[in-house]
Amino acid sequence: FNLKVEATDGELFSEPTYVNVTVVRGRMPSRSVTCRETGVAQSLAELVLQKATALRRPRVDEGYTDLFSANRLTPQFESFPSSIVVREDLAKGASVFQVRATDDDTAFNGHILYAISNGNRDSCFDIAMETGLMTVFRPLDRERSDRYVLNVTIYDQGLPQRSNWRLLTVNVEDANDNEPLFAKDSYSVVVPENTALGTEVVQVVAVDRDLGSNGEVSYSLLTAVPQFSINSNTGAVVVAGQLDRETIPAFNLKVEARDKAERGTQRFKVTTLSITLEDVNDCPPLFLPGSYSARVLEDLPLGAVIAWLQTQDSDLGLGGQVSYALANDGNGIFEVDAVSGAVRVGKQLDYERQQIYNLTVVAEDRGTPILRSLSYLDIEVVDVDENLFSPYFSEFAVRGSVKENSRVGTSVLVVSASDEGGDRVVWYSVRGGSGIGSFSIDEETGFPELTSGTSTGRTHCTPLQLNQYWQKSLHTPAVEPVLAELTAHPCSGTSAGRSHCTPLQWNQYWQNSLHTPAVEPVLAELTAHPRSGTSTGRTHSTPLQWNQYWQNSQHTAAVEPVLAEPTAHPCSGTSAGRSHSTPLAPQTHTSTWS
Repeated sequence: FNLKVEATDGELFSEPTYVNVTVVRGRMPSRSVTCRETGVAQSLAELVLQKATALRRPRVDEGYTDLFSANRLTPQFESFPSSIVVREDLAKGASVFQVRATDDDTAFNGHILYAISNGNRDSCFDIAMETGLMTVFRPLDRERSDRYVLNVTIYDQGLPQRSNWRLLTVNVEDANDNEPLFAKDSYSVVVPENTALGTEVVQVVAVDRDLGSNGEVSYSLLTAVPQFSINSNTGAVVVAGQLDRETIPAFNLKVEARDKAERGTQRFKVTTLSITLEDVNDCPPLFLPGSYSARVLEDLPLGAVIAWLQTQDSDLGLGGQVSYALANDGNGIFEVDAVSGAVRVGKQLDYERQQIYNLTVVAEDRGTPILRSLSYLDIEVVDVDENLFSPYFSEFAVRGSVKENSRVGTSVLVVSASDEGGDRVVWYSVRGGSGIGSFSIDEETGFPELTSGTSTGRTHCTPLQLNQYWQKSLHTPAVEPVLAELTAHPCSGTSAGRSHCTPLQWNQYWQNSLHTPAVEPVLAELTAHPRSGTSTGRTHSTPLQWNQYWQNSQHTAAVEPVLAEPTAHPCSGTSAGRSHSTPLAPQTHTSTWS
C-alpha cells in the first residue's frame, strides 16, 4: 500500500509525506520485539476529525434562538476506553462492550443512535442501534486476525443531525482452540540395523498456532518399544536399544504431539512413524544340527551321498547365500557340494586301512564382510565281509591215538586252520569218516574229543545223539533205523521181566547212570510194533511215535509197553552191542551235532 500522509491544524495543511506499507504473511514476529499501544495515533485522529466537524458546522442565526427546537448539542461518549480485550472463543451473540453516550438536547435532538462505521473486518462485531451493546456477530479467530480497530459513531436525530465518534481497539485474546499440526501426515525412515545407540534417526515437527503455553508442543511415543525414544521438546527420535533386523525387521510407532495449555483441555495430534531396519551382514551361517556323524559301508560306490550339511543364515541378499567346503577331506576320500552341502565319497573306502574320519566342514556367506562358521563330521567306516579266501589246514592229514577205555570228553589231538582274509573266526566241525559218533570237535578251538566208548559191548550214547542218528537213517538207506533194548528195569534197577516205565523215568534213570557206576546203563528192546501193536520183527519208528505209542499203551491193557532195541550203533555207526538212548530228550535240545 502507498499512503499519502498530511498534517493539518484545521485550517492550514503541511506538505504531504508518503509511506509504503508491505503486508507479509507468516509467523508472528519474534517475542524479543514488544509493541505497546500508546493511543497517540488514535488521539490525533480524533482531534483531526473534531476539527473538521467544527469547520463544517453551520453558523447559528444570532438574531433568534429557539431553545426547545434547536439541535444545539453534539452527543458525547461516557468513559469510552481506547481498547478492550476479548477471548477468541466467545460464542456468537456474547457481549463485548457496552457503549454509553449522552445528548442534553430535548426530544429527537437528544435521542442517540449507535453504529460501527468502519474497521469491522469479517463482520465479527455488531452493535445495537439504540442501546449501544456491542456483541459477537461471527466467531473470532485470533490466528486469522488478532486486533480490530473499530470506528464507533453516535448520532442524534435532530436537524441538523449531530454525531460523534471514537476509535475502539479490540484485541483478541488467544484461546486454546488449535491442535498441533505435524509437518507430514506420516513419517517413514530406513535405518541400518547396526546403528549405534543415541543416534538420531528422524525428527518429527508439529506447530501449534496458539500463543503462550497453548502453542508449546510436547512429544511422546505412544508405542512403547525399548529400541527407540523421543525427545519431548524437540521431537528427535533416537536409538535407545540394540537393533536386530533378524528379530524385528520393522517398527510402526505412534507419535503424539500435545500442547501445554494450562487452562482448559489440552489438544493433541497423533501421527505414524514407520522405521524399517536395513539388513547388515551380521549373522554367520548356523549349522543345523551343530555337528554330524555317519556310518558308511566300505563298499559304497564313488559319488554316494553319506551326509547333508544344512545351515541357516537370516541375513538378506548375498549375506544369506551360503557355500560349503571341507577344511580337511581325508586326502580326497570325501568331497562336498559347495551349493547343496551334500557330502559324497570321493575315493574308495577301505575298512582295513582306516575306520574313523574326523572332518571339519566350513560354511561361509557371500556378504560384506564374509562370515563363516565351522562344524564337524565324524564318519565311521563299517566293515563288509568280502570273504575272498577259504580257510585251510596247516597239515593235509593228522594222526592221533586214544586208549579204548578213555572217558568221554578226553582230548585226542589239536587241529589248526587259518584264513588269509584277516582276523576272521574259523569254526570247526566233523563232517564225515568212520569216527562219527565216537568223536566230536570243539567248534571254536578245534579240539577233538571222545564222545562214546570204543570197546565191544555196550556204548554210552545220549538221547540227543540217538534221535539225530535216527533222523539221518531216514535219508541214508545204508543205515538201519536206531532201536534200543531194555536190559534193566529203569525204575527199580532190576531186569526181572518187562515192566511199565514212562519215557521220562527212563531218561531220568539214564542221567543217573552216568554218575552212578554201580547202575548199569538203561537199554531198551522193542517188544511190540509201535504202530500196529505186533511184535513181529523190527520196525521203523521215530522216537516221537515211540513215545506216543507208550502213552496209548497206558490205557490199552492188551498192548504191552513199547521197548526198542538198537540194530545199529547210533553214535559210532556200528551195531556191536546196545546203546544208551532215551526217546524224549531230542524234543528240548538245541545244539547241533556233526
